[in-house]
Amino acid sequence: MQSNEEAAMILGDPQIGDALEKIAFNSLPGALDKQIKNHQYYSLPNQVESNYADHGFKQNYSNGMMPSPTSGFPCCRFNMHMGWPYLVKNMWAASADGGIGVIAYGPSKVSVKLKDANVTINETTNYPFEDQIKFDITASKKVQFPLKLRIPAWSVNPTVTVNGEPVKAVKAGEYVSIDRKWKSGDKVVLQVPMKLKTTTWVNNSIGIERGPLVYSLQMDESWQVKNKPIAEVPGFNASTLGFNEYSVKAENPWNYGLLIDREHPEKSIDVITGPMPENPFEQATTPVKLVAKAKKIPTWGKAANNVEAAEPPVGPILSTEPTENIELIPYGAQNLRITYFPEVTESLADTGAAKYEAEKADISRAEVRTNTPHASGRSYVGGIDFAESYVKFNQVVVPKAGNYNVDIWFANGNGYNASTGKMIVNGEVHSLTYQGTQGWGRFMATKIEVPLKKGTNTIMFMKDQGFYELDYIVVRPLQNKGS
Repeated sequence: MQSNEEAAMILGDPQIGDALEKIAFNSLPGALDKQIKNHQYYSLPNQVESNYADHGFKQNYSNGMMPSPTSGFPCCRFNMHMGWPYLVKNMWAASADGGIGVIAYGPSKVSVKLKDANVTINETTNYPFEDQIKFDITASKKVQFPLKLRIPAWSVNPTVTVNGEPVKAVKAGEYVSIDRKWKSGDKVVLQVPMKLKTTTWVNNSIGIERGPLVYSLQMDESWQVKNKPIAEVPGFNASTLGFNEYSVKAENPWNYGLLIDREHPEKSIDVITGPMPENPFEQATTPVKLVAKAKKIPTWGKAANNVEAAEPPVGPILSTEPTENIELIPYGAQNLRITYFPEVTESLADTGAAKYEAEKADISRAEVRTNTPHASGRSYVGGIDFAESYVKFNQVVVPKAGNYNVDIWFANGNGYNASTGKMIVNGEVHSLTYQGTQGWGRFMATKIEVPLKKGTNTIMFMKDQGFYELDYIVVRPLQNKGS
């Protein structure tokens, strides 16, 4: 957050403000308990339990996903409290042309000397839960300066008025500069209508967003004290004040896939709004909820460590399970969540999304390794050690020509040293970089966009510099812009 705040002040790039708000309104509250006493060093978009486990991270703290004052590396127990104050401190910035501009929105007040006038701008809003932001100007005397408002890229038909009069040239994804003579009593209203949108993630999974907020499955969280990391001293018992290490388990089903039109999510999702509470990131009273249609996926369970959710199965998945209404709430309103959902369907159509296991490919001078709990299907291909080694997928079938994303699940156990490999798609060579993973046989994903022809394609993986192992690939269509 601090990096984005500083970069936004230096560059004046509105996209940085969008990114800052997405972190501040999702990742920050999602990593903290709601009394800001404990934090999680790691937070996953699909996190169905917080407990001691081998998470497979490069910095692999067994308690790294447990709410605790000592979760993960020690620095965060001191830094966690800086998030909100730094955001407020950096919401506003001076501009090079003698004005003032907004980096991030939220209830705030800024007082500044512009030319020889004392100016105060009072910002009132329930953003990011509501889409109207008001600015009331107080000035010691009339003064001309530019007021610059960041128009979020996701906003739909945004508008700005000054004393009820519309401002021209308001465009999403840009700053609008209102250069005029300001006086006490002037009122500016910014309206940034929020539309439901989908995003596409690993294994063709679906995320749901509305404005800067990301939405996740509402979870029934059960918190239990697992450890008391702060020793009691005379006159002070940290544990009784809530400074404990907690395990958190989900008491509800979570393995759902969404029934959804990716381009028009509003057709199957209802937006439910309520009054603004004192803390909008409390699960029980958060003021915006979504109701979506979903089906359970019985084959989707936990990962090998029996704590995290396994990676989402590749959709669309044909399902005959009953359709249910599920509630989604802001990511930051809870500590457990499902955020990236598989897509389920009642009538399967060929989208080109498919999973291809490496051990079922055509293999030369490499070997299939089995009984590995962290690999898909417990098998993968290793020993890709020679210049002539390859793993060739000969039957990659897509319904139409165009560019597709390919998710590549790989392992590179050579410490922090990246390796490179060749990916040959229908004879065209692409270069891939494989970062170090937690170890050999411990997989993560990278992504590349490649052109494919209609019908059958060949994708081959070969060695370049260093070594890597291959678990599986997922071919998925590109997401339409605006979805």
